[in-house]
Amino acid sequence: MTYQQWALIADIYTPVIALVCFISILRVMLKGSMQQGLIRLVLVILSTIFIYTMMFIDNILHIWPTFGLHLG
Repeated sequence: MTYQQWALIADIYTPVIALVCFISILRVMLKGSMQQGLIRLVLVILSTIFIYTMMFIDNILHIWPTFGLHLG
């Protein structure tokens, strides 16, 4: 596959995963378990913060390229 095809797949599946995640949280909340829904929402937010923090650290320290794992 070309880079453009992979980019299109990434551009499509990431929002779909987020949508499914938030629909799942909303369903839990609508079933009456507001606390469980909020816990799941906080976990999603914390996971997102963790992922972007790791990405930021990698961009500064160039961890992936040292293992030969880079694009291009």
